[in-house]
Amino acid sequence: MTEEFLEKNLKDKTLGEVLFYLRSEHLKLSLRKASELIGISHNYLSILEKGFDPRNNRPVQVTPEILKKISAAYEYPIEELLFLAGFNSTIEEDKSVINIKELLLSSKVLILGDKVLSPEDKRKLLIIAETLMS
Repeated sequence: MTEEFLEKNLKDKTLGEVLFYLRSEHLKLSLRKASELIGISHNYLSILEKGFDPRNNRPVQVTPEILKKISAAYEYPIEELLFLAGFNSTIEEDKSVINIKELLLSSKVLILGDKVLSPEDKRKLLIIAETLMS
């Protein structure tokens, strides 16, 4: 999808309106087909598109993980969906999954208790973690 298309059709829309438009107009999918593609129930997708739960009239709370599934299925930018859902995309996305190996091999300062871990400490922790997981 081009920026011009998105600007023209999805500007100032809610998350639910964007999801509905992408499914019904752009992808031409039924609710059931789209929910199968995403991996969620058609009832939940319907609630997301409406923006509220009809059982209690409360706004729907969607997780970054569900938005990632929708993004992949609809081939739509995850950052846009996270923004529309009220998440700061880079912070929420980074907090949802942490690769321990990458963290231990990074140049970030890590603290365990009251001790700052040296590169050697990080290497030892990585060996211990890998041994425990094998």
